[in-house]
Amino acid sequence: MPSLPDSMRSPPRTGQLVGLCVVMVLGLGCSALSEEEPGVVEEPGVIKGRIVMGGQGTSGIPPGAQVPGARCRLEGPTIQDLVTDEDGKFRVEDVRVGRYVLRCSHPTLAGVHALQQAFDVPSTKLGPGGVVFGKLPLELVGLIEGIAHLEGQEPGSVITVMLVEGSSSQWTNSQGRFYFRQVPAGTYSLSIYYPGHATLVVNDVRVEPGQHVTLPTQTLRPEVPLYGQLLVNGGAKAVSSRTVTVSFEGFEGATHYKLFGPNGPFDKPWTPMTASASWTFASDGPQSVSASFLHENGRESLPKSASVIVDTQPPLEARLLVNGGRRRVSSREVVLSLSAVDTHSAVSEMKVGNDPLLANAQWEPFSNTRAWTLSDDSPTHVYATFRDAQGNELPAPVSTTVTVSPETQVSGTLALDTRWSEEASPYVVTEDLVVPVGGRLTIDPGTEVLFRENTRLLVQGQLVARGTVAAPILFGAEAPVALPGSWRGLTFADSSIDAVLDASDQYVSGSVLEHVEVRHATTALTLQSSSPLVSDSTFHHNGNGTDALLLDQSRALVRNNRIEQNTTRHGLSVYACDARLVGNVVADNNIGLRLHGNVQNQCAFGEGPAHIEDNHFLRNSHSAIHVQGGDSVIRHNDLLENFRDAITVGGADVGTALSVTGGTVVVELNRFKDNRGPPRASSSALSFASGSVRVRNNTLMNATTYDLRLVPPATGLTLEATGNDWSTSIRESIEARVWDGKDDPRLPRIDFMPLLNAPPTGVGAR
Repeated sequence: MPSLPDSMRSPPRTGQLVGLCVVMVLGLGCSALSEEEPGVVEEPGVIKGRIVMGGQGTSGIPPGAQVPGARCRLEGPTIQDLVTDEDGKFRVEDVRVGRYVLRCSHPTLAGVHALQQAFDVPSTKLGPGGVVFGKLPLELVGLIEGIAHLEGQEPGSVITVMLVEGSSSQWTNSQGRFYFRQVPAGTYSLSIYYPGHATLVVNDVRVEPGQHVTLPTQTLRPEVPLYGQLLVNGGAKAVSSRTVTVSFEGFEGATHYKLFGPNGPFDKPWTPMTASASWTFASDGPQSVSASFLHENGRESLPKSASVIVDTQPPLEARLLVNGGRRRVSSREVVLSLSAVDTHSAVSEMKVGNDPLLANAQWEPFSNTRAWTLSDDSPTHVYATFRDAQGNELPAPVSTTVTVSPETQVSGTLALDTRWSEEASPYVVTEDLVVPVGGRLTIDPGTEVLFRENTRLLVQGQLVARGTVAAPILFGAEAPVALPGSWRGLTFADSSIDAVLDASDQYVSGSVLEHVEVRHATTALTLQSSSPLVSDSTFHHNGNGTDALLLDQSRALVRNNRIEQNTTRHGLSVYACDARLVGNVVADNNIGLRLHGNVQNQCAFGEGPAHIEDNHFLRNSHSAIHVQGGDSVIRHNDLLENFRDAITVGGADVGTALSVTGGTVVVELNRFKDNRGPPRASSSALSFASGSVRVRNNTLMNATTYDLRLVPPATGLTLEATGNDWSTSIRESIEARVWDGKDDPRLPRIDFMPLLNAPPTGVGAR
């Protein structure tokens, strides 16, 4: 059945309840039926109102009189059946934020009186808002019935009948009969549809209050199979304009046509046949247009369709880099990295030049890399623009600026007090480099440090690398086009000088990495019983190792960093004792974070738990967080859109957002949303195999088979999961999202009651 036009759909959700839409029975329109303006009231989470008799009051019930005993059903995030009291009042408590429909009916001697009202319960600082209605009137409703069958066939085919104005559909029964009950007074159109047959439209069906309307028998006739095709812009696969020409090729015998989109032909008039017609699509992307034809014998044809990709927008996310993103180079012969994306068609061509107007540049096939010679200016600029296969070009070129200066080669053990400046960079590490015990290396903002293959920087003393937002410090590979794992990263030994922070966690002294970028290493950063401050930095495209960042018995504060697009097994691997991960973005890795303990999986030597707070774990492809041991507090984090497209059945770390296979873990005030796995019974957002876990005051809204799953046999698992917001208050719905002892007798049962009726205050990253 074709989808409905936008004008016939339910009104969109809004964040505030103002001027509610009162939709009588079939969603036929809006009218202000309550005597008071509905709105948010002081009783959060409460819906209340009064049902009264409408204008067709009968049987001793005058218009406006209260209706006791009216039966209502509230449908939405909270579902409840209720009956009005002796004053016609109703009251629903503990409702959740969301869109609702209230349906009420009451029989009288004159017939059934009914109403249907759609509304929103908005969110407030106190949780779900309250909604109060004044008097909601019941109106006398009617009935439409009829019979539909296929020409030349006995009744029995399931034919679709749609009441167009009400967006309501019915199917004929075995006798071909259909009914529309509780229809308000008004004038309607019916559309009767069966595949391969001409759609019948019955107009001007008038229903009076309480009237029973019986329609004549409707017969659907087979459509005529006309042979021909539709062509969009002469058969183009893609177009750069939303307005196109639709040509009709080979439809001999057709006298009229009607063009229509995905909403169907119901309200389209017949048009005398022409060779072509103009059509405008509503949006970009894959689109289709269809046509039905009226044959000269008066029969309607089967529809024909044509598809095309509409692309009217230029490429997006255009980017131009010199030698992988360098700001300083030692040679004018460089390699450009070029990238752009196009939503609906390919990026096909580019222009590159050293002047902003690209006056002498020629269009050439798009390529991700290009050898280039920089101009003699200092600093020097490079410009590029792109266009897609439809000719849509960037509105302005993208550019980058680099400085050409001689490189400084370094290796071996540094002097006890060494300082590197932006002016002397790039520094090229030709062999392993060591900051010795008692020594200090200070790196100025804007400095670039490049490493040849298989080299690293080992800090045994103190490293002070404090860049700025405008002039970060780069640690990367020397190669102009580098791959993950091109060098061995930064290592802080146990002997290195730890950071000293004040009471507000601001840097005072010691080792620090601040506003640095580390890329293309095997392991970007290794902390061996060492604790520098790691702040406001980016670690990306590191790979061919186990971890992008490894904190081994480290008490470091890792704050406000981006750990993203690393191809290592883990974005971070952290000994789960004393470390603090605060305010980071961990995105587009495999496992975002692995927490592990010592041999006994417990914190020792007076260490406290690791604190994982206010982080964003996004789109990690195997799991956001995997806890294997130690003590940890996971609080105020957002775990969103993490996923797994493949899964090992029976494996321990099966949770797309959080997995626990050991340790003592507190999980509270986190937002778990839109984490998804493959459509298999074992897919879950949170999974627990062993350990002691307390899950409380979280919000769970996931796209997996289960929100929470126990992994058999769950030996030694202790789990508390009460007091969470499951995005529903229906116990059966929650049980269907939990895999525990009710599903596998080897497992314990999970007690998730009581529930929270709304997201807890302060949930998620702050």
